Amino acid sequence: MATFSKFREPPAALSEEWRSWSTANSVSPADLSNAAIRHALAVTRFCSARSLGCTWAEHHALLDMSRAPYAHLYDQHTVPSEARPGATSCARLHRPNASQLLALVRDSQPAVLTGLLDGWPATRKWTDEYLAAALGERRVALSVTEGDS
Repeated sequence: MATFSKFREPPAALSEEWRSWSTANSVSPADLSNAAIRHALAVTRFCSARSLGCTWAEHHALLDMSRAPYAHLYDQHTVPSEARPGATSCARLHRPNASQLLALVRDSQPAVLTGLLDGWPATRKWTDEYLAAALGERRVALSVTEGDS
């Protein structure tokens, strides 16, 4: 989950649309309180309900706006996004098990995880042709990254 950033703001029209949707769907700040996961789920529901969906930037700007009143409070459900000071290496784990992942999270250690998608049918099935046929003209959010495979 992205951390709070006071520099992302949604467009005014999107902010108003979020407020209207929140009111219509009985999503109150008191219900979301200081739990980042509740804010993330509410924003995801909102974006899913929009005919155009939300871009990555819109989603995270809405999340930041929703979380802003609570940004100064500790949230026991979040995991620090930074590595501990002094981290000088980054583990490389191929198909780690649950206990290995838990140890990384507990110690706030960075890691490169490989092999997690091995055997996942989507890596073969989701060709450009398949996605065009399945999604048609619907808007989808993409996140493109560079890196070694």
